[in-house]
Amino acid sequence: MREEIVMILKMLEEGKVTSEQAELLIGAVDDAVGLHTPEEPRLISEGDDEKPEQSEPPASLKRPDMTDLRELGDKLSGLADVVDRAALESLAERIRHTVEDAVRSTDRAIDRMQREARERRLSAESGGEEPSVAHWGKAIIEPFQRMFSPDIKVEKVVEGSFPGESGKKIDVELSTWNGRIVVEPWDEPGFRVNVTANVMPSVESQTPCEAGKALLEGLLACDVADDSLKVKLSHGKAVSGASFNVRLPRKFLYDMDLETQNGRVSLGEFECRMITVETSNGRIDLDNTRGVMTQLETSNGRINVNGITQRLSARTSNGGITVMPRKIAGESQYELTTSNGAIEVQVADADKVGYHIDAKTSLGRISLDLPNLAYQVRDEGTVRREILTETSGFSESTDKLTIKARTSNGQIRIARS
Repeated sequence: MREEIVMILKMLEEGKVTSEQAELLIGAVDDAVGLHTPEEPRLISEGDDEKPEQSEPPASLKRPDMTDLRELGDKLSGLADVVDRAALESLAERIRHTVEDAVRSTDRAIDRMQREARERRLSAESGGEEPSVAHWGKAIIEPFQRMFSPDIKVEKVVEGSFPGESGKKIDVELSTWNGRIVVEPWDEPGFRVNVTANVMPSVESQTPCEAGKALLEGLLACDVADDSLKVKLSHGKAVSGASFNVRLPRKFLYDMDLETQNGRVSLGEFECRMITVETSNGRIDLDNTRGVMTQLETSNGRINVNGITQRLSARTSNGGITVMPRKIAGESQYELTTSNGAIEVQVADADKVGYHIDAKTSLGRISLDLPNLAYQVRDEGTVRREILTETSGFSESTDKLTIKARTSNGQIRIARS
């Protein structure tokens, strides 16, 4: 029995993989390199001179199938986050050595067979050289070498300008994954987008940096117009993610749509109409940003908002939310939700603004420090977990703020800054 199978069974016995995962791995190894260690095939033996010429490997010569091995590599990659990493690396290394040995042995036999066949076809000069088979082995081994090989960093810069006067509306859409998005203002007339990507070029590439840049070019889409900038990184196995560092002229009015997976998002001091930010795993920071409609969502990370916005929706599944509005003008509404974290709002102009507060927490306390509150619902227990209140004369106030705050595990604090 192959050593790879023994290793998988040992991983199962030690609880490093489940029975279903072990079954998938054994099946994939069987498809790729077989369950049993074969003897080296003997293609051309003594006394074979009278046998017919062959230019293709016979059916009895089994070469590991590249598609099966890529599927095996995908299975190993998919298990990397849920099983013992060291055991998985050891298994992959063992399979790689098995494939290398099998390829070397098979290539020697095939090369010998084809060389002797060519010698027998002295009159077939017009046929040219026989196709080389050496690259087959490299293609088989490459998925396993890539799996644990380090990435290299490559960069791409996108530059341009938006014609027009101050206050012109510009649509900005930035989308990436496994990387951060940082957008900052500057006083230059044009924009600049620095893309830094982690890529895994082909292992036999003589110029990995150039190969990495070519891979990035193939997955990065840039669309620039007089009133819009769109940069999107598509998913691909050869690129493990990219970060965007963006500089935009501060003189324009922006609609911002920023999206990443596994990375933080930071937005600086811009005048915006619409702001939409989404990340699946990372914090969100708005620093002195002005917006009319702001929607922020992360599945795992803090949300910090410092600036001015009339409509704010901030949602995170695991992290705190802090909002520090510099000014409340007209009717403003904040909806703040987290499943695990504290919520804090430090309000400005507390004596001049009317407040309506609807706050609930499942595990934590609620603390309010605002003047002239008239409670409609007030938990009078030792720990306040639900409060519905507003300041006196709220409905007649010119400037007013409605706050709806929800957390399942954490305190809620709303106080004067």
